[in-house]
Amino acid sequence: MLYVKEAMIVKLVETWELPIVKNTCPMNGVSKREEIKDLIETLGIEYPDIKTKIFGAMQRMPLKGWQTEGG
Repeated sequence: MLYVKEAMIVKLVETWELPIVKNTCPMNGVSKREEIKDLIETLGIEYPDIKTKIFGAMQRMPLKGWQTEGG
């Protein structure tokens, strides 16, 4: 969810009147993913450029698929 803000998804759902399907996963909202999402949001208050820094760090690591163009 680092690429698209949740608010943008909500707006698209409303604009296109898409059906909302309830998530039946027992881990919905209590997963490590949710915890990290909340952490990034909290850190974003003090460090507004946190997402840019995280993406930059991922691009500098030799992780397949995360390189910048030409990298």
